[in-house]
Amino acid sequence: MECWSVHILNSRDQLADVLPILSETILSAEKACGAVHPPLSLDLSIRAADWPMPPEFIVTGAAYGPARIDMTIDLSHQISAEEMKLLILRTLYHEFHHVLRWDGPGYGKTLGEALISEGLAQHFVHEMLDCAPEPWERALSNSELNALAKDA
Repeated sequence: MECWSVHILNSRDQLADVLPILSETILSAEKACGAVHPPLSLDLSIRAADWPMPPEFIVTGAAYGPARIDMTIDLSHQISAEEMKLLILRTLYHEFHHVLRWDGPGYGKTLGEALISEGLAQHFVHEMLDCAPEPWERALSNSELNALAKDA
């Protein structure tokens, strides 16, 4: 099994309401990742967002280097426990893939390489979960492009 060290930044109990969901979902993700990759140690830090985020970014993450995932949760949105679990899993799987790449070829130094890393991480999410694509995973329709062009 994986060896994830979880660091919940919760000194003011901002995350108190989601701690049970976090614990259950992290264990599930750790087990699932352990089923597709040999044991890997990493640090996972979790904190509450400092300001409200758009609904597409209720749970965000980053893997700024090897063996480290930082996750932020915006608690200002009212969503179900199941929705929260899905968002946490999507984020953990996406960032876990980045951790794997940091141990291999790295994230990338050019825009093209970064796009490849992001695309592969999103593909990994879909290998791990049966879920709908994120808004940024699909091309815009002509009508969407035209509407955006009017605002530009």
